[in-house]
Amino acid sequence: MKAVYLAASLSVILALSAVGNSAAQETDKSGCYRAPSNCVQATINWLENGRVMSMRMKNTCSSRLYIRFCNKRADGSDDCGADALPPGRTKVWNTQNADSRGIGGYRYIGSARNGGDWTCAGRDKSWNDPVY
Repeated sequence: MKAVYLAASLSVILALSAVGNSAAQETDKSGCYRAPSNCVQATINWLENGRVMSMRMKNTCSSRLYIRFCNKRADGSDDCGADALPPGRTKVWNTQNADSRGIGGYRYIGSARNGGDWTCAGRDKSWNDPVY
């Protein structure tokens, strides 16, 4: 699983697009699986006249994902969260404390079961590493 880096400015929006993968995923006994590398379509936009940075991440694959997302704060620290991302759904992450460069990124892993997200994430040694 590789981390994906996104950046945005007031005048530029960088978007990553992916084609959905409809192949069935083989899961282990905990519901974890290796998600294809093209399962998330993401954009960063500035809202409210540049006051709010918004990351939108859509699951374009046919299986559930567990996604970790971060943005760089104005003070240089990381602002991160994680959430389940069912097929076809979009996660929106907004912050008013973003670095003016609009730095954000994400990584994900396949997790077919609600209760297995942390188990699946824990199997990836890079899960908590920086995503940019």
